[in-house]
Amino acid sequence: MSPIQSMLSAITNSPLLPHPFYHIHMPEFFTPEFYANILNNMPPIELYRPLSPKRMASGAPDGNRMIFPLEPASIATLKGPTLDLWDSIYTSIASEAFRISVFEKLMPGLAKRFKLAGIEIPTAQKATLIARLCWDRDSYHLPPHRDKISKLTTIQIYLPRDSQQEDIGTSLFIERGGQFTEVKKFPFKPNSGYAFVVQRDGDTPSWHGCNKLYALQSDRHSLLFEFYGG
Repeated sequence: MSPIQSMLSAITNSPLLPHPFYHIHMPEFFTPEFYANILNNMPPIELYRPLSPKRMASGAPDGNRMIFPLEPASIATLKGPTLDLWDSIYTSIASEAFRISVFEKLMPGLAKRFKLAGIEIPTAQKATLIARLCWDRDSYHLPPHRDKISKLTTIQIYLPRDSQQEDIGTSLFIERGGQFTEVKKFPFKPNSGYAFVVQRDGDTPSWHGCNKLYALQSDRHSLLFEFYGG
């Protein structure tokens, strides 16, 4: 099975769940062989940069996130098999087939969000993809938040070598009177991931976050695909 076929299969075959907001959980995103190839061909750490130098300097909770943009200019700095692998992944996620599979799977959530706003649902073809490798380091954490309104969907694929730190996965929350209750956690397991529709208003806002990383824990590596459009 090719990388794009395994991605499409993972998205298509994962049940769409509406609570606490529309999301899917994907236990296996790539084939095991391809996932092993990813772990053996990660970009050199020195090519990563801070997601936000200002937030890193200020000591913000999410300031210790480093990124490697998955875009042609960054991928071109890689060499040999590493270049070939990430070029193939970028080609897959930038394809129309990938876009359509994401939007078709999450369409009930998108319809709910945009009907609430009284505007037309953006199409997969018009959405802007931002993709990056993320490297979250000591003290990184994300308190419950909903994401910015310009974001349509979030897809995150975990890239650990083992399942020893399942507790640093992303959690989904319900907010009541300023208090947050965790209702689901996507365990930080190899080759697994999730996707959800971003919604800031209504009865199902997309509150999510992750626990603080401590010095004795491994760094948190993942793939992040985000579609923007309104």
